[in-house]
Amino acid sequence: MTKSILSLCILAILHTSPSFAQWDQGNEIKQNHFTTFGNATLYFAADRAQFDFYVKGEAATIEEALRIASERVTRIGNKLKTVGLSENQLQTSYFNSAENKEGKSWWTSSKDFAAGFQITVTIDSFDLIEPALSAIASEAVEFLSKLTFSLKNDQEKQLMAYKAAAEDARKKAELVATTLGATINRVLLVDDQSAGSGYSISEVAASVAPKYVYSGKQFPVTSRLRVVFELGYKQ
Repeated sequence: MTKSILSLCILAILHTSPSFAQWDQGNEIKQNHFTTFGNATLYFAADRAQFDFYVKGEAATIEEALRIASERVTRIGNKLKTVGLSENQLQTSYFNSAENKEGKSWWTSSKDFAAGFQITVTIDSFDLIEPALSAIASEAVEFLSKLTFSLKNDQEKQLMAYKAAAEDARKKAELVATTLGATINRVLLVDDQSAGSGYSISEVAASVAPKYVYSGKQFPVTSRLRVVFELGYKQ
């Protein structure tokens, strides 16, 4: 008899305690919700290209080497403008000036110092890629390389993937609820489980031939959402 009374007292205390109430409430919620995952992968063709070129000036002084390199960059910039590019599409990504240890001559001081600029060119119209490459190559630059392709407006495309993932989650939830004779009342939780920005351009598929430029495969933009729906029941 004493043990029975003690057990009832313990149960009464547990039931009225906050921790027990939360546990019990949590179980009740779990019995009335449905968790599903919405997945979407959208594919977009690359719409932006970038490449680099490097020019160098050699002279008896750093000032003169810098002037020569700057003039070469200006000439190339003017040629790129004639094919349809603007200064906003050119960016100095690297600059150096120092003693020209590798190119210095024993017979003259005209190459004692060197200065160079690396310029990154961004092009949104693929029709301009080949004319731009030809214009730069005509100036005998030190190198012209690193042609890569990407998506111009990745945030907008990511939002499109989110929308598609949300629609996928809703369709799954409605299918299950209808089959079980239930209804979808409201959304209790949305958890974004997309990895990173949703797409990767680490694998560049691009090559250049005299008259052909390949932008490679389409870029996948993915989204994954965990959605918890509250279920209702038809009367």
